[in-house]
Amino acid sequence: MRKLSLLIFIIPFSTKLFGQLNLQQKISVSAKQVTLENFLNRLETEFHVIQSYGMDNGNGQCIISIEVENSRLMDVLFEAAAQCNLQCTVIGETIVFKARSPLLITVEPKVDQVVEPVIPTNRDPLFIKIPSRAIPLQSLFVKIDSIKIPSINLAHTNVAGNNSHRVNNSHASVFINYGLDINYYSYRDRDLDFQYFKTKSTPTITLGLSYNIASRWQVAVASSWSRREVTLHHNFQVLDEEDPFPIMNRTSVDMNYREISASLSYIVMVGKHHGVSLATRYSLSYLYSVSETTTYLNSPPKKTSIFVDDCRKRLASIELGVSYQYHVGKSWMLSVDPFFGFCTSSPNGQMISKPSKILRTHAALAYKFLK
Repeated sequence: MRKLSLLIFIIPFSTKLFGQLNLQQKISVSAKQVTLENFLNRLETEFHVIQSYGMDNGNGQCIISIEVENSRLMDVLFEAAAQCNLQCTVIGETIVFKARSPLLITVEPKVDQVVEPVIPTNRDPLFIKIPSRAIPLQSLFVKIDSIKIPSINLAHTNVAGNNSHRVNNSHASVFINYGLDINYYSYRDRDLDFQYFKTKSTPTITLGLSYNIASRWQVAVASSWSRREVTLHHNFQVLDEEDPFPIMNRTSVDMNYREISASLSYIVMVGKHHGVSLATRYSLSYLYSVSETTTYLNSPPKKTSIFVDDCRKRLASIELGVSYQYHVGKSWMLSVDPFFGFCTSSPNGQMISKPSKILRTHAALAYKFLK
């Protein structure tokens, strides 16, 4: 029997000469709860198919169970090796079982010997047969990574753990939201102590476009219609109902704005149907209409101009917020977006002394049109 000099150390368990090794030979065998060594000895005894085998860092006492009928010897050997987490390699007439770890096998044949690797099939990913022929060759390096391996679709692979989900790297959405704005003002003192200013929450409607620029980063631009309303309560009393002089009750200033905003969001949590983002937004508001109405205790309401001339034409604000999104199907998304912002100036210098603050709570509906 010819011997091959291997860089991997082989300890043969037995050597029996029964002719040429034929890995394509069909055999039928049934073995339950036997050691790998006993199973190989049985193949030698019953089928005369093993000429020599060896173990390199392998456990010949590993317990296996195999039941096949009319299967190739090569398939049976690979199944036995797989159950023991071993790699099966055929070198000439020798079968070698070794631990599954190295990616490089080095073989140094004798002089006047050819080494001809045979590319395995998908079914036999670790099979390498080296027949003998008369041609000088000093060494052979067979790289396992040259063997064809089935491709893996990473688009459906969870790489962040069982509780993480892949974030779409590129999609665009259009959205519409409706919200309420609560403005916090520092009002100027009135000459009469019993007079005071008061404001109330006002609605905002927004249309916008968002786009994912990276796996977790998103930018958005939007246009909004918003209102700010401030009311002065005069608190005068009627002393003489026949007095023709009008006695003021309340003066309300209604300011309407068009806003343009740009925001940047970072997705901090992603689930199967929901997500949470942190966001910052910069907004510019342009005053496009303003009206002032005063009601009277003893006469009908009238249009007045006590405060309208001091309304600022442009406002700017910087806002920070969080967004909770819930995905409905593949294309629709609902979100709730509370933001708190700081304005660079007050909307009316005669009524309000300092730059205002604003709390916005919006609910949005978005549709993904680019995925």
